[in-house]
Amino acid sequence: LQWVQMNLGNAYCLRQGDPLENLTAAIECYKNSLKVCKQDADRTKWADVHINMGQAYYRRGMLGHPGSADDIELAIECNKNALKVYNDENKYPLRWAGLQSALGVCYSDRQMENRAENLELSINYLEQALRVRKEKYPYDSAITLKTLGIVYHQRKRGNRLANLRQGIDYLDQALEVFTIEKYTVDWAETQGNLGALYKNLAISLQHNAEYYQKKAIPCLKETQRVFKPETNPKRWARTQFELGTCYKNLGVFAKENPEENLAKAIEYYQSALPYTSRESNPFGWAEITNSLGNAYQHNGQYQEAIKCFEDTLKLHTRKYFSIDYIKTRYNLGNTYVKFNKLTAAFNSYQEAIDTLETDLLYQLGTDDDAKRKLGEEWFQLYSSMVEVCLKLGKENTENSEYYATAWEYVEKSKTRRLVELFGQKKPDGVSDEIWKHYKDLRNSIANEQKRIEDQEESKSTVFPQEESKFTVFPQEESKFTVFSAIKIERIKQIERTQLNKLKANLENLLGGNPKLKSLDKIQYTPFKDIEKHLTDDHTVIIQWYISVQKFCAFIYTRQSSQPYVWESSPQDFDNLQEWYQEYFVNYISDFSAWSNKLSKRIERLSEILHIDELLNYLPPKCQQVILIPHRYLHLLPIHALPIKTETWQKFNPNSAPNQENYLFECFTKGVRYAPSCQTLLMLEKRSRPNFNQLFAMGNPTEDRAFTALCVETIETFWKQKYPQSETKVLCGEQATKNSLVHELKDYLKNSHTFLYSGHGSFEFESPLDSGLILHENKRLQLTEIFGLNLEQCRLVTLIGCETGMTDWTSITDEYIGLPSAFLWAGVSGIVSSLWTVEEKASVFLGIKLYQNLLAQSEGEKNVIQALREAQNWLRNVTKSKLWDWIEDQDLPLADVEEGLEQFLQQFSDSDKPFSSPYYWAAFCVIGK
Repeated sequence: LQWVQMNLGNAYCLRQGDPLENLTAAIECYKNSLKVCKQDADRTKWADVHINMGQAYYRRGMLGHPGSADDIELAIECNKNALKVYNDENKYPLRWAGLQSALGVCYSDRQMENRAENLELSINYLEQALRVRKEKYPYDSAITLKTLGIVYHQRKRGNRLANLRQGIDYLDQALEVFTIEKYTVDWAETQGNLGALYKNLAISLQHNAEYYQKKAIPCLKETQRVFKPETNPKRWARTQFELGTCYKNLGVFAKENPEENLAKAIEYYQSALPYTSRESNPFGWAEITNSLGNAYQHNGQYQEAIKCFEDTLKLHTRKYFSIDYIKTRYNLGNTYVKFNKLTAAFNSYQEAIDTLETDLLYQLGTDDDAKRKLGEEWFQLYSSMVEVCLKLGKENTENSEYYATAWEYVEKSKTRRLVELFGQKKPDGVSDEIWKHYKDLRNSIANEQKRIEDQEESKSTVFPQEESKFTVFPQEESKFTVFSAIKIERIKQIERTQLNKLKANLENLLGGNPKLKSLDKIQYTPFKDIEKHLTDDHTVIIQWYISVQKFCAFIYTRQSSQPYVWESSPQDFDNLQEWYQEYFVNYISDFSAWSNKLSKRIERLSEILHIDELLNYLPPKCQQVILIPHRYLHLLPIHALPIKTETWQKFNPNSAPNQENYLFECFTKGVRYAPSCQTLLMLEKRSRPNFNQLFAMGNPTEDRAFTALCVETIETFWKQKYPQSETKVLCGEQATKNSLVHELKDYLKNSHTFLYSGHGSFEFESPLDSGLILHENKRLQLTEIFGLNLEQCRLVTLIGCETGMTDWTSITDEYIGLPSAFLWAGVSGIVSSLWTVEEKASVFLGIKLYQNLLAQSEGEKNVIQALREAQNWLRNVTKSKLWDWIEDQDLPLADVEEGLEQFLQQFSDSDKPFSSPYYWAAFCVIGK
C-alpha cells in the first residue's frame, strides 16, 4: 500500500491538467503512504516520501493560491524531516546535497517571517549543496548555480548591484555546463534568468542602463528557441512577460522610441495572459496584469490601466502577498495622479504605506538592515505621497490639512533607524543594563551589515565590458584577480563571522528577555502636537525635502495649525543639482580652489534656496531657527548663507546691519540643526543642567600644536570657573584610544562636556569608518562611538576636520556620521564641522565658544547662542584686536607663536584675517 500510494502521488505530480487539483491529490497520496510507512520501521523510504511530498507542497505553494504561504512552510518541514535521516553528507552525498538545495529553494520563496533573513538562509543552504556537488556532480552543480543566480537576484542584504552581478556570474557558470544540445530546457531557463538579471541591472544602474536592457532581450529571445506556446505554455508566457518588461523599460526609462516600445510591451503582456491561467496560476496572472497596467499607464491609457490594477488587487491581496499588494497600490496611485484623481491617488498611496509600515516594517522587529532596505526600496512611494498631499493642499486652500499630512510623511520617510533607537520605550521589568545592551547590539548589527554593503559597493563599480578601453596583460590580470579574490574572500569571512556572533548574542539576549521581542510600535508625533513639545513661541522650524523633480521647504511656527510650504521650480531643482555636484567634486579634487570660491558658492546657494523669500514667512519676533535639511543638504552651511539687509532688519529693527549679513546672526538665540523633527523632539527631552565636568583630548597625533593650545586654554578657563572640579585633559601621547574607551570610561560617563581638538576624517565611500584620530594614529571609529556612554554629557565639541559630515548618498536620509553616533551615545548637543577646517581659526573659535559658555549663568547652557557670538567675533575681529585678546587671555603661545605671526603678517592691523566664511562657517550646532 505504501508503494502504491507513493507512486500514485508521483503520477499526480506529473499529470497534465489543473496543477492545483493534481498536486492536492498527490499530497493526499503521500499522506496515505506515511500512514503505513513509519520512520522507525523503514527510515529511508519514510524520508523519500517526505522528499516527494515536500516537492509537491512547494509546487502547490508557488501557484499563488490563498494557502500558498502555508504550503511553503509544510515543504520546509518535509525536507527537514527527510534530513533527519539523510544527515550524513559522506554517506548520502546526493540525498544530503539535494535536501540542502530543496531547502534553499523553499526559503527563497518563503512568504512568512523575515524575507531578508529567509534569502540569507537560502544562500547558505545552496552554498552547502554546491560544496558537495561541484567536484563530482557537474549537472547538479549547475542546477545549484542557476538557483543561486536567481536568489542573488532577489537578495535583500548587501549591495544591490553587487548582488545582481554575483547572480549573473553564477548563471554564466551554469551555462558552461548547460548547452542547448545536451540540456536544452535547463539552458533555456538559465538564458531566461540571465535576461531577467540584466533587465534588473539596467534598472538599478544610473549609467549604461540602455546597454544592459538591450543585453537582456537577446537572452530572453534565446529561450523562445526552446519554449513554444504549444509545448511549454507556462515558460513561454514567462518569457513574454520578461520581454514586455524590457521593452517597457526601454520606452519609459531609456526614453528610446517610447511609443513603439510601449506598444511592443503591451503586445508581449497580452500574448502572455492567455497562457497563464487565472484559476490555476493566480499569482502569475496577477503579476502580468499588473505589468500590463503599468504599460497602459505610461502609454496614457489610464482607464485600461486602472482596470488592470483593480483586477490584480483581487488576487494580490494584502493578507497573502503584501509586497505585490504595495506595488499594485503604488501603480494605481500613480495612474490616478496622471488621471488627475488626486483623492483616489492619496487613498491608494495611504493604503500602500500603511501595509508597508504595519505588515512589513513593524514585523521585521530587530532587523534594522532589512528595514533600511525596505525604506530605500519604497522611498519613491513616500515621495509620491508628499507630492500628492501638496497638490491637494493647493486645491483645498480652505482646508489645507494636507500640508500637515505632507510634513508627517516626510518625517516617516527619513532617519527611521535613529527615530526607532531614540524613541523605543524600555519594557517594564527590563533592567537599564539589559536595555542598553539590547540597543547596542541592534545598532552594532545594523552598522556591520551597512559596512559590508559599503565594501561590496566599492568593489562592484564596473563590469569588464565597461573596462575594455584599458589594456591589461593577461599574466598581470590573473595574478591581481587571484590575489584580490583571496583577500576579499578572507575579509568577507571575517566580517560575516563577526556579524554572526553579534546576531547570536542578540538571539541569546532575546531568548532570556522575551519582552524585548514585542516592543511597541514607534508612534510619530503628528504635526498638530509639535507645539506640546516645543513650547517656545519664538522658535521656528524650517524643514527641507528633496523630491524627484523639485525640492520644498516646510515652515513650522507655533502660531499656525498648518506648515507653510514653499516649492521650488524645476529650474531651481536643476540648479541645486548642478550646484551640489560641482561643490563636492571641487571639494574632493581641488580643495584650495574650493575654499577660495566658498563665499561665491554660498551666495549662489542662498539664491537657489530662496533664503530671503523663506525668511519673509517667519514672524518678526522669531529668536531661534531650527534647520532640518534633507540628504546632501545636511552637508551644507545653510546657517551661514548670506541674506539681504532688509531681511536682517526685519528681525533686528533696532540694530544697524553689518556690511555683510548671514542667516545665523539674524536671530538672538541662533540657528541649530536636527536630523529630523522626530529626533529633535526626543532630544528636547534630554535635560543636562550640569556643566562642571570637563573631559578633553588635544593634539593626539602630536603634529598640530594649535590643537593642544585649544584644550590647555579651555582647561585653564575651567579651573578658574570650577576650582573644585576634577578635569581630565589628555594631550599628545596621553590622548590614547585605550584611555578614552577603557581606562577613563567611567570619568567620561560622568562628564558634562567632551572636547576633542585634533584630526577628524569622514570616509565618503564607507561612512561607518569615519572617526577621530587618536595617539599612534589609532582611529576612534563611528561604530565605536555608538558604544560610548555619554548620558550625562551636555555638549560634545569636535574641533577637527569633517566632524559634522553625514552620508549624503542615503536616499532615506539615515544620517550616518559622527553627530548621529554621539547623539546615540547620549549627548544632547554637538558642535562639529562641515569641511576640512583651518587649524588656527578653528582653535580660536573653540576657545571663544567655551569662554562664552562659561560666562553664561548656571543652569542648562545655551550652546547655540555661545557659538553664534563666537562666530560673529571671529569673522569681525581685526588683527590688532586678536592680539589684544590673546594677551588678555594669556594664551600659552610658546609653541605656536612663530606660525601665527607668519600667518598674520600678511594683514594690516585693521584687517579681519578670519572674515571669510571658510574660517568660521564650517561649525554648527546639531541637536540641543
